[in-house]
Amino acid sequence: MKRCLIACLALALLASSTPTLHAEANAAAADEVVSRYKINQQRARELTRELLNALVNAHIQQLKDNGLTDLPLYTDLIAMQANMDELVREMMPQVIDILNAVDTAAPAERQGKVKEAQGLMRKILLRLLAERERLRLRRQQAELIERLSEVITKQKETRASTLDLGAGDEQAVLGAIGAQQGVSTLYADFTKMLAQVSTWPGDLGAVAGESARVLKEAKVTEALDGAYNNLMQTKFMRAADDQKTAIEGLERVLVEIRKLEDPSWVDSDAAKAVRELLKEQEALRDKVKEAGLDDAKGDDALDAQSNIQQKLERLESALGSNPQASDLLRRAVSESSEARESIFNEDVAKTTDQQGKVIGALAQLSNVLDEQAAGLDGALSAEEYNKLADTLGATKAELQKAQAEHKKAEAQADANASQAAKTEQGVSEQLGDTAETDDLPSTVASRIKNAEDAAAVAADALKDDAADSDAALDDADRAI
Repeated sequence: MKRCLIACLALALLASSTPTLHAEANAAAADEVVSRYKINQQRARELTRELLNALVNAHIQQLKDNGLTDLPLYTDLIAMQANMDELVREMMPQVIDILNAVDTAAPAERQGKVKEAQGLMRKILLRLLAERERLRLRRQQAELIERLSEVITKQKETRASTLDLGAGDEQAVLGAIGAQQGVSTLYADFTKMLAQVSTWPGDLGAVAGESARVLKEAKVTEALDGAYNNLMQTKFMRAADDQKTAIEGLERVLVEIRKLEDPSWVDSDAAKAVRELLKEQEALRDKVKEAGLDDAKGDDALDAQSNIQQKLERLESALGSNPQASDLLRRAVSESSEARESIFNEDVAKTTDQQGKVIGALAQLSNVLDEQAAGLDGALSAEEYNKLADTLGATKAELQKAQAEHKKAEAQADANASQAAKTEQGVSEQLGDTAETDDLPSTVASRIKNAEDAAAVAADALKDDAADSDAALDDADRAI
């Protein structure tokens, strides 16, 4: 529906490519042209209102109903609503006012008025198309996050079941095997979408490409296959280890995609949550010290510690790309689990000791995140901008050299595939070195790594004299 409304709006605004109004044109013809412009502009205004109500407002209400107003998508929709409302209330009436002025303008002035209206119409359309593109990218990013989160959740649930398995419980084993197959199916769907998005221009495409490399580097596919095979062979602990490996790799990717919302999201948002958990754990430890763990007090303390445990576990996906922070969080989770057991056994001394260890781990984690967040704050200085410009200029020169060598490989391919393979392999190596340039923006480095991988694939295809070598060279050419 959105696409249809935008298309109609475009027609209403621009399809009229109207005939030029000359001063000497007869008045009836001129009036007819202006009238058509007025009608088109009124239609555009009505269609914009319809788009606002049918698309944006509906999405906003849906997010409100589901308690998801903290999502970046919600913020973007609110901004889009305001921008489109401004178009309807302010810019579109301006066009109509200009067209009304044509009625009373002198014949020689009419052409200028119509051109002015046309210019404003185009500006409105461009604004609307920009809003649509912004929403499309945000929705795609949200879908990637949603699908990946589902894979992670299902894998965690399956791992929890795997840890409880026994060889004699045949039904439970079959259930775990089926669940692991389900995880692999969800993962395959996610990677297909990721591959498609990685071809898009801009930051989202670059992040998708980088995410695909992270999955490959973390050997997530191999871990999922290993988990399934080990379950089939009733090697449950090995399966659980593979599942853990898969989860860690998937969570690294989740962090990468979420960083696109706000580069400081991981650090600032997680740091705030850690500080709140630290206060919560300190308060619970003090309460246990004062009140003990007898009867209902023990039940309350167990519920409170379990709540802290759940919050700690939810933080894991936010810290996947920070090994030091992840280690501290795992330590806090482990100590919290021990504290729960001690609460259950009504051992006050052991409980408060373990809660103290949770507090210590969280305090260190808070410092690590604060230091990292501080490194992300602040705009670049003039000197840093100049340095970045020099880096990008040098990178561009290296890419031009790589492009020239790639063209040489293409020219060699028909006559001497072996030599072409060597040339293309050199291109891949050169691109790999360029991608490692210090202080290169991550999105630029990611794109260069994509090109490096594509050139390597083309080199292999040429070396093997494969039938798809021409296609591989084309892919490398586009990537470079």
